[in-house]
Amino acid sequence: MTYFRRMLPWATIAFFAFLVLLSLSAGLTGADLNMRWGVFRRAVFVVGSAGLLGAACLQLIRVLDKRIISKSHPNEGTEPELEIRSPTSQPKAVSIGLLVPSPAKPHRRWTPLAAGAFTVAIIGIIYVGLVSGWHWTQWPATDTYYGMLGDAFTQGKTYLPIEPPPALSNSQNPYEGWSGKGGIVNLSYYHGKYYMYWGPAPAVALAILRILDAPILGDDFVVFAAISFIFLFSSLTIFRLKHVFFEGLPVWLTIAGLVIVGTIHPMLWFQNSPGVLTAAIASGQAFLVGGVYFMVRVLTDTNAGPRNYAAAGALWGMAMTSRLTTVAAVIVLVLGVTIHSWKRAGLMHRHKTEVLNLVSLLAPIVLLLGLYGWYNTIRFDSPFETGFRYQFVGINPNDQIARGTLFSLRYLVINAFHYFLTPVRPISNFPYLRAVYYEYPLFAGLLPRLGVPADYTVEDATGLVLAAPTLLFAMTFARKWLYDEIPRQSGNDSPVIKAAGWTSIDQGPLGALLLLSGLAGVLPVILFYYSTTRYEMDFIPLLAIVAVMGMWRFYEDTRPFPIQSRLATGAIILIVTAATLVSFLLAVSGAGSNFDDINPSLFSFLVNFLPHW
Repeated sequence: MTYFRRMLPWATIAFFAFLVLLSLSAGLTGADLNMRWGVFRRAVFVVGSAGLLGAACLQLIRVLDKRIISKSHPNEGTEPELEIRSPTSQPKAVSIGLLVPSPAKPHRRWTPLAAGAFTVAIIGIIYVGLVSGWHWTQWPATDTYYGMLGDAFTQGKTYLPIEPPPALSNSQNPYEGWSGKGGIVNLSYYHGKYYMYWGPAPAVALAILRILDAPILGDDFVVFAAISFIFLFSSLTIFRLKHVFFEGLPVWLTIAGLVIVGTIHPMLWFQNSPGVLTAAIASGQAFLVGGVYFMVRVLTDTNAGPRNYAAAGALWGMAMTSRLTTVAAVIVLVLGVTIHSWKRAGLMHRHKTEVLNLVSLLAPIVLLLGLYGWYNTIRFDSPFETGFRYQFVGINPNDQIARGTLFSLRYLVINAFHYFLTPVRPISNFPYLRAVYYEYPLFAGLLPRLGVPADYTVEDATGLVLAAPTLLFAMTFARKWLYDEIPRQSGNDSPVIKAAGWTSIDQGPLGALLLLSGLAGVLPVILFYYSTTRYEMDFIPLLAIVAVMGMWRFYEDTRPFPIQSRLATGAIILIVTAATLVSFLLAVSGAGSNFDDINPSLFSFLVNFLPHW
């Protein structure tokens, strides 16, 4: 690890130098046959030059910081060091009185709560404004597929109460030319009935409300509730992480964390684009993040009982029965919890307790997946058939499965470009930014070279490097974890933490588990033949939590250094503010946004009032 830490900075500098050299010598090497500085060649040169300049500036800042610290503390080292004690070493006797913090004053104790509540309220108001078209109490009408399915459940049915047209029901092959026969796009059709191939978990929740005499709710309500729950559980998770690992952070950093998890793209995009497609994705993430909150509780509290494990398992089961692509993330999370519980069982000699905890975690997952299989058997005579093969879409999924073009490694590179590097398109008036619709021309030229199948389709694209720059903090956390620069709190737990029954897990492994589960969510998206902005929601919420941890870690690690701490504070404020503004503007101009149609007077006022560039 020490060798890796020493070599990686030099490897990074060498990489940026290579980019500069590659761009300058493109004409000589034949990479640029026309001898013109096109967009791609200029981009390579800018990235390489910026990387080299940034590395030089960072080294200069470190030298200046060391000189300032050496002048302020001439008898101490030039750089603060973190002592990490091995588990086998004998602890030194310390005064507990020095470790127990003095009780906070009442106004200081309530200040973070008040600031957090105010931030949550503001973000909630933005949510309501976006989903209602800024009419607040009058929400525009949307599809009610989940509401209809929930109502069907109350009647003991699993199909939608939609009567197919005779041209479709009398056809021997309804899937050929289905649009001309009156078929409904994105719904599954089987034996004369319409079904939803998305998971039924949100409809079960609506069925409970229907039994309580609620009306049939639209898919916009499902989207609003799901995004709100993602924000709620993400907020509770970062509050828990702050309480355990970042107790001394200033209030403004807590607010910045709430802003990240509440407004990171495409969270606002979803609120302004409600529909059955976004409802399914958002519901899966709401249950997934809810389970993550209870997972963090059990990993950071040795006194957490089986109920917390069961809650995590139940929510993860609901996530998979909302959207099957969450399976990859759930597998990573379950493996992480299992490994940690097994280690804790050996260290604390509580094997029976940990076995009970794991059974409590896995039992609801197995039960819900079994019920999902039974539900599929009732509909399609197979526990493994969700209706995906019977849906009405532009390309027959059965043909794609036969050709091996539904999921393929050949989509990996081009999808990575579209999801992470597609630039945001500027426009001259409000809302100033738009997503790129269909294929980005620069990337479209790469399709033949990469051997991408003809099935590949791009609906819209927003590169996360520009649309969600706060994800850079997640990369910061990953780098610090790889460098082994994250303090091991478990080896030096104070008596206060031990008395509270808190964890033996470090923030490094915990953050790494969240990071790996988020990256697992990327996998099915980046290998799929269809690219669209809404699929970014399949992995963004978990990465947003890691981004908050990375931001806090970045601030904590630069705090001892006069220059770096000020630059870090400025960078955090700038990046979080820019990311929030970009996310909001993209939501207003999103593919599913009807702001200009729903509230034309307000939209026209903003276009005319705000400046034109």
